[in-house]
Amino acid sequence: MTRIEELKAKIEEASKAYGEANPIMSDKEFDQLVNELKTLDPTYVDTVTYDDHTEGFAKAKHDLITGTLAKCKNEEEFADWFRKHPGVKVMELKCDGAGVELKYVNGKLVQAVTRGTGFEGDDITSNAKRIKNVVSSIASDFTGSIRGEILMFRSTFNNLYKDKMKNCRNAAAGIMKHLDGSELENLNFVAYDVQETGYKTITGEEQKMHWLVYQGFEVPAWKRISTLEEALAFRTESYLCRDDIEYDIDGVVVKPEVIDYEDLKNRTPKNSCAIKFELDVAVTTIIGFDWSQSGKYFSPVAILEPVELCGVTVKRASCSNTKWLAERKIEIGSKVKVVRRGEIIPHIEGLADEN
Repeated sequence: MTRIEELKAKIEEASKAYGEANPIMSDKEFDQLVNELKTLDPTYVDTVTYDDHTEGFAKAKHDLITGTLAKCKNEEEFADWFRKHPGVKVMELKCDGAGVELKYVNGKLVQAVTRGTGFEGDDITSNAKRIKNVVSSIASDFTGSIRGEILMFRSTFNNLYKDKMKNCRNAAAGIMKHLDGSELENLNFVAYDVQETGYKTITGEEQKMHWLVYQGFEVPAWKRISTLEEALAFRTESYLCRDDIEYDIDGVVVKPEVIDYEDLKNRTPKNSCAIKFELDVAVTTIIGFDWSQSGKYFSPVAILEPVELCGVTVKRASCSNTKWLAERKIEIGSKVKVVRRGEIIPHIEGLADEN
């Protein structure tokens, strides 16, 4: 077996396991396999699909193609993508849950379909109606589909499932298909996409998000951006604040502000991409502290043993605040992880031995 054949076999096996809510590798490891395969075989297109079918559920067709977004594996690759796709964009958090499409006719929820192969999935309508933030009745003039993720909040996972399930995503993917409908009250739905049947009245990403909120859905945090610097800053801030969000996120998504409905018909849209949370990180030791003043407020700045980070020697890094430092027991002599904030300001992320 050649290396190319080996990689294709591993990718197919991992995709199938992911679809069955029993992943055999991390997203990062999976992306590394795909990137290696694309390097060895530039003609390779990631079209691997999996069938998440569970006995007891009928299969149903998707109205929206549920494909995959192009992924940028580092800031350099994203910067290149950004330059090739100019214009105002909207960035949003990338939820790490189980994908589902909700179908509405005249404002009434008529069907809920799991991601499945991207073309068809399992009909979980009766279960979906019992999941928090799945809205059964919306604007009466709406016929079309709303797409999002079924998630489990970390607090719920830690209280009820930590010793039973591997992670929040696995728990959500498993429970949403309980044939007896049990435990569905422990799941949440977060919406991020809308597509109307026929004439399109929603033409912008921000308009879409506001419409979803108005209809009663929860949506991921988003921000309108126009420069690469703003995009990188949003990605880094999202990464640093991820523990403050109730559910798991694994990156950010970038979309053109003006919705390109023709592009969305592609299995991999050309004008959108995802950036995972794989920031440049270095480990070093704190040798002292200084203070940064902004008006009447002071913020701690860590003095570091010099360390190379993205081709730059870093000697100082910002910290959140003194309470944050105390909670993590970060002090002089601590080994810490340093990341770059928006490509410019180094920031202490936490102790080096923290996960």
